[in-house]
Amino acid sequence: MTEIEDLTPQDSDDSNLIHRVKKLISSPSDEEFSALALDIFRYQFDRNHPYAAFARSVDKTPETVARWEEIPAVPTAAFKLPDLPLTCGQETLTTFLTSGTTTETKGSHHFPSTHLYEKAISYGWPLPKLPTFFLAPSNLESPQSSLSHMFRHLNNGNDSRFLLKNSKFRLDQLFLHLASGQPLILMGTALAFRHLMEIHGSIPLPSGSHLLETGGYKGTSITLSKPDFYSQLSEFFKLPL
Repeated sequence: MTEIEDLTPQDSDDSNLIHRVKKLISSPSDEEFSALALDIFRYQFDRNHPYAAFARSVDKTPETVARWEEIPAVPTAAFKLPDLPLTCGQETLTTFLTSGTTTETKGSHHFPSTHLYEKAISYGWPLPKLPTFFLAPSNLESPQSSLSHMFRHLNNGNDSRFLLKNSKFRLDQLFLHLASGQPLILMGTALAFRHLMEIHGSIPLPSGSHLLETGGYKGTSITLSKPDFYSQLSEFFKLPL
């Protein structure tokens, strides 16, 4: 993995902003967040010409924006445009694609390095120190999935606890752990949990276990409410809500 310090910055602004983002991740501050957001807006405005044109179209420039809440956010559809250079000229080392649907163009998010992304994950997800399993394909099988990348980082690079391989559930490692009676963490999308409940009998988890659902039903016609869905999860895994 390429450390952010090893990257050659375009100019002093790059290294300064990187340092400030890293510091903010580890030591959050509302005041610094506001100042940093405004400086990053100016950085993108000066270097990302399509974004600058968009900002001007809604009458927003670094000279007129005084608060971070006023910074214009591009619509999600912009991530499907090939001419939006979000890395501001830096070489792209990693590209994540949105899940999308089978009939639409997928959005893309380009990274010159994933170091800051991973640092934010580490500080933003202080998980209990329990074995963690994932209802998802591994990062090796789905290298353009940001979710699989996040799961692998949370699992310290261990690929053995990914329970979805070649679009099929492989639950051997999960059942092996369940035999120990020790609690665990099980993560997955709402669709993955729902599919597991449709094809498998109830899987009681040990007391003290945790479930983490990472997303809804994008690209489907499912309308199950969150309370009803969580009630089904509680019954299937025999865990209290």
